[in-house]
Amino acid sequence: MQKVEQIDDSKKKGKTQYPWLKLWCKALDNPKIQMLEERDQRRLIFLWVLRRQNQIAFRLRISSEELARTKKILLAQGLITEDWDVPNWLVYQSQSSSAARVRRFRERQKAEKLKTKKKVPDTPKSADYWPDPKTIEAWRKTYPLVEVDKRLAYIRQYLKTSKEGIKNKSPAGIKAYLAKALQKEQKQKEDKLDEKTMRLLSEEFKAIKDLESLHDCLLEKMIFSGLPAIHAEYVAKMRGIADFTIPDQIPVYRRIIQRARKEKNFTLLEAEKIATEKGFKLHQRIQKIVSQYDEEKKRNSWRPLH
Repeated sequence: MQKVEQIDDSKKKGKTQYPWLKLWCKALDNPKIQMLEERDQRRLIFLWVLRRQNQIAFRLRISSEELARTKKILLAQGLITEDWDVPNWLVYQSQSSSAARVRRFRERQKAEKLKTKKKVPDTPKSADYWPDPKTIEAWRKTYPLVEVDKRLAYIRQYLKTSKEGIKNKSPAGIKAYLAKALQKEQKQKEDKLDEKTMRLLSEEFKAIKDLESLHDCLLEKMIFSGLPAIHAEYVAKMRGIADFTIPDQIPVYRRIIQRARKEKNFTLLEAEKIATEKGFKLHQRIQKIVSQYDEEKKRNSWRPLH
């Protein structure tokens, strides 16, 4: 029978032997390992698994003589010690558990969040809250039959004077309340616009035969006469204008004309500023009309149109 080499394992007390080890990728470029024959490379890895354990020859399935030869080669390369230990073992095989690694990872994440965390602005008080211009602009498009600004001004005054008010007085609650009120008025006006009413509306545009001229006329009516978009779209559909679209400038032009008619201090400069903020140049005809109102205001012959 072959002799089995016994290794004193008393030095291993107090050390935990894990059922796994880390095999580093840079072992592929380690000259000490690459200079070994393949069988010795294989035995080296198994010796890492069997670090400082008993019955090494048996567990490697080799004779004592072959084990001695392998040990001599590995010692010469500095890959093991005399007592079958591995140099710098703790450097490459840290005894940290996965739970500890996860805990450290979470602590690092928490520290990074605290560094980059921005101060959240205080939520506005319900008494001071009012929807921002972007929200109101979206409501104008969603509820074209409703005079949104006028309706919101009425509701705001009502909320200030009413004892009942709104049950949910948070900003989100106020926003939902306003949207619901606008939706209700939109529905009421849509119900009034029956087919007969819409046909009567289309009578006004029967004389215009050219579809391109009709398209321009509908847009002008929207700007200067306050024709709702739903009416204009219906007329276009009845006359067969398949590609009828309402440019983004139309609602802006409409508000500019309304403000020029109603506000004494609204000037051409103010109108051009609004158009620039929206990303387009003020149309010449709109410039001319606003300028006319400016002149009337200067001559004191202007009267606000309500």
